[in-house]
Amino acid sequence: VRAGIVIMKKITMVILLLAIEANVTSVAEDNFDDLFADDPFATVVIEDQVARTGPLTISQAFSLQSIVNINSNKTSTIEQAYSGLSSLQLSYRPGMQYRPNDWLSMDFEGFVAADGVFAIRSEQAWSEEDRDNREFFGKLTEFTVDANHKNWFLTSGLQTVTLGLADALSISNRLYAQDLSVPGLMSLEDATIPAWTSLLSGNFGQIRIKTGVIFNHEINAIAEPGTDFANDFSSIDVQPENFALENMSGFVSLSGVLGALDWQANINSQLEHSPYVELGIVQTGSLPAMGPVNIDFARTEALSVAASYVVGSTLLKAEAGVTLGFIGQRQVANVPSDMIEFDRASGVLGLDFNSNTLGRLVAEIRVAQVLDYTQLDLINTAETNAQWVLMLSKNFFREQLAISAQIISFDIAGDAGRIQGLNLSYDFSDTMSTQIRYLDYIAGDVALLNGADDRDRLVASVDFVF
Repeated sequence: VRAGIVIMKKITMVILLLAIEANVTSVAEDNFDDLFADDPFATVVIEDQVARTGPLTISQAFSLQSIVNINSNKTSTIEQAYSGLSSLQLSYRPGMQYRPNDWLSMDFEGFVAADGVFAIRSEQAWSEEDRDNREFFGKLTEFTVDANHKNWFLTSGLQTVTLGLADALSISNRLYAQDLSVPGLMSLEDATIPAWTSLLSGNFGQIRIKTGVIFNHEINAIAEPGTDFANDFSSIDVQPENFALENMSGFVSLSGVLGALDWQANINSQLEHSPYVELGIVQTGSLPAMGPVNIDFARTEALSVAASYVVGSTLLKAEAGVTLGFIGQRQVANVPSDMIEFDRASGVLGLDFNSNTLGRLVAEIRVAQVLDYTQLDLINTAETNAQWVLMLSKNFFREQLAISAQIISFDIAGDAGRIQGLNLSYDFSDTMSTQIRYLDYIAGDVALLNGADDRDRLVASVDFVF
């Protein structure tokens, strides 16, 4: 039983982390907030250079990116493989917009990549799962048909829709799954996994309404087995739910502006992007073994409100909400028992300060609490958890040079783990830019960062856009 409970704790901690991580993403939504938009772990920020031929607009981008693990202790074959050069990726991102008239448009964006590290360091013990995912890779990142009439807009296709007003720790922006395979490596926008979505938006007087349906279910992507960020959950085969009416998600958002106040109210129903795991006896005998006996996804309903208020050079932000329908497992005498539903309330406070001298400072803190916790007796589910983010950025030399630093912590004191980043990017021209980026991982109680102290990354990239 003791061995089974150890497994149970590890699995449950991973699930808790993924549920938290699924919310750590947001891109400012309305025109007002776009003035302050900035990803906390951004890679290269560049304006697309486009070729215009009448109603057809074409954009292309090439990128060469290298990733080096500069801190591995090389105590295992996995750590040996991921020490030093762990990626040398050449990627191509084609884009196209077709606008035959003023009310109709079609948008397409793709991404294809090849990673040469498997040929350069072919002698290393790369896992087959990692090789399959990275050696040659392609995906559609956007494919939509859009129509607009007066103040109304309708779009459908592969895309993402953002809710909420917080930059990094929004509790409203939870519609889509996230790629968490290497935490903090990708920008928030690139880490969001697109899904087939239909959206209708428009105005009723001073109130803007957005409502939509997400048709297919996606799950959070975590590290593959045999990689240095793999955890106990990596080896469990979890698949998204099939395309069906009962597996779709829906949302409604109302928003408006009252002077310096920007407000938003959201409601959504969705399948969670991380599964819950029911533990039970998988092997009987004198020392029974505990393990997963059922893996499924909870359907949750969430209600949230968000507001931002301008005070001089500072934008104050707040979000609050409650999510109903999480599923967890009770324990009786330290042994897993029945599965029950529970609810969680969350809140976010933040500020966005812009200064000609200091640059841009973003600070946010998010706190979530399980309701009626003392009555539930849940296995390894904390009553309260918190996260905070600090982001500082400044541009120099007529906006050509950008320097930024970010910290995200998975609890108040930082004991659960932190990710710290330092970025330097430079635009040589409208078509060429480069970036050097350092990611520092501080290990802690969060399973995703267990043993991560020796996995620090140095990322260098060159981008060409034409």
